[in-house]
Amino acid sequence: MSNPYRPPGGAGAGGLYDDHGYHSLSDIPWVLFSIDGRIPRRTYWGWYLATNVIMICTYAASSVLIETFQMGAAPELVMLLLVVPWTWIYVALHVKRWHDRGKSGWWMLIRGIPLIGPIWSFAEVGCMRGDIGANDYGADLT
Repeated sequence: MSNPYRPPGGAGAGGLYDDHGYHSLSDIPWVLFSIDGRIPRRTYWGWYLATNVIMICTYAASSVLIETFQMGAAPELVMLLLVVPWTWIYVALHVKRWHDRGKSGWWMLIRGIPLIGPIWSFAEVGCMRGDIGANDYGADLT
């Protein structure tokens, strides 16, 4: 069993997860769009926050455009075009984190339970370490 407290990528690593094969830009589409496999917390939080910042900045920029150039429904159109890929990225990241916890991706539906669901999901997906070692969904990338 590897040390769960080692720095990201291991000692002397040239990139992310170099012991496990995730260390190139070609893996980004898998991280963002695939619902297969598992990802550790740091990958989840990094991409979750980055995609949210991009969405907020895009909406803010389109809002400025509408005020500056009197463009009508531009912010709404931009958000409509971005909400589909952002929703898929959200689902893919969450499913892979549930997989990392050894649970089916369907567990993300627990967020639909008022009050308790979002708290439970935040604790499991955002705070708890994934299964140590391989599970039904793949190798441990931590």
